[in-house]
Amino acid sequence: MRWSILLPLFLEACVAMPEEAPPRGATDLAPLESVAAAPRDPESMGNQARSSRDEKGAASAGPAQAPAGIATPPEGDRLVIYSGSLCLQVAEPEVAQKSIQALTKEMGGWIQVLDGLRLTVRIPARRFDDAFESLLALGQVIDRRVTGSDVTDEFHDLRLRLENSEKVRLRLSAILEQAKNVQDALAVEKELARLTEEIERLKGALARMQDRISYSTIAIELRRSLPSRPSATGLPFPWVRQLGLRSLFHFENQP
Repeated sequence: MRWSILLPLFLEACVAMPEEAPPRGATDLAPLESVAAAPRDPESMGNQARSSRDEKGAASAGPAQAPAGIATPPEGDRLVIYSGSLCLQVAEPEVAQKSIQALTKEMGGWIQVLDGLRLTVRIPARRFDDAFESLLALGQVIDRRVTGSDVTDEFHDLRLRLENSEKVRLRLSAILEQAKNVQDALAVEKELARLTEEIERLKGALARMQDRISYSTIAIELRRSLPSRPSATGLPFPWVRQLGLRSLFHFENQP
C-alpha cells in the first residue's frame, strides 16, 4: 500500500493519542522497517535534502518542550486568570489618572489602554490584590467586580497536543528521508507544512494564555464628582438675611 494512503491514518493515530513507551527493543520508526534504502531519483533527492535542512533544527532539539517563555507549573498547582473592573467617582480625574499610572508602574505593570477617563492596566498576578485595594482608595466606589477563571485543564491539554505534534513532526522527517519516490516525498512534505503551521498555532495559544495567567487585567472607569449644592436652609437674597425671619413673619407687635 502506498505511503500517500497510509500517511493520514498514521498522523491521526499519533496526534490523537498520548505517546506510550514502546516495547523493549522496538524503535520509534518500526513501521519503516519495510522501507528499503532504495536508490532515489535526483528530483526526489533534492526535495528531501531541502526538507532535511528545514527540519534539522527541530530534530536536533530532542523531545518536545514547552515554547520559550512558557513556564511549566508545578504538579498540582491551579492556573487561574484574574481580572477586575472598577468604577470610581473622584473630584479630579486627571489627578486620579496620574495616581493610577504611578501605582501601575510601582507594581511592575503597565498601562494597556488609556481612553479619556477609562484605563486598562496589566498588573503581575502576584500583586493583583494589593493593586486592587490601592485603586479602591482613590475615590468613591460606584461598582467593582473581580473574576477568576481556572484554565489548568485547558493549559495542560494545549501542552500535550503541542508535544505530540512535535513528536509526529520528528517522525515525519525520518519518513521523508526514506521516501522511495517523488510522490511519497511530496505527500510527506505537505503534511509537514500543515503540522508546522499547527505547532505554531499551539505555541501562540500557549504564550497568550501564559501572559494572561502571569499578568492580571484591571479596567478602571473614572467619573467626576458633581459640585456640591448650596444648603437647603440658606436664604437666596442678602437683604432677607439682613431683615431677619422674625421681622417678616411676626406682625402682632406692630402698632
